[in-house]
Amino acid sequence: MTRSHDSSLKTRDARDATPVAPLGPGMVERRVSLPSREVVFLKGILEAHDGLAQVYAEKGGDLIICTTAEQATELDALLRSLTKDIPSLLLG
Repeated sequence: MTRSHDSSLKTRDARDATPVAPLGPGMVERRVSLPSREVVFLKGILEAHDGLAQVYAEKGGDLIICTTAEQATELDALLRSLTKDIPSLLLG
């Protein structure tokens, strides 16, 4: 099977880039940094807390974690506790 080239598709560049993590009303973000090899572990922990947060990658281990304002305290507590398991986790 071959793929046809669709000339109506254009490549993205800085001029038409959208924000990494678009925030709607009532949403907050937390920025964290950790080694790339630890990203899967962190994402797994967050996914186990069903509906707590959404993770967006900026580059490598620089992440934006979004949640609702109502769940921000719970997310902050979880991130602080994870610094014991991931000592290199930098909360920003």
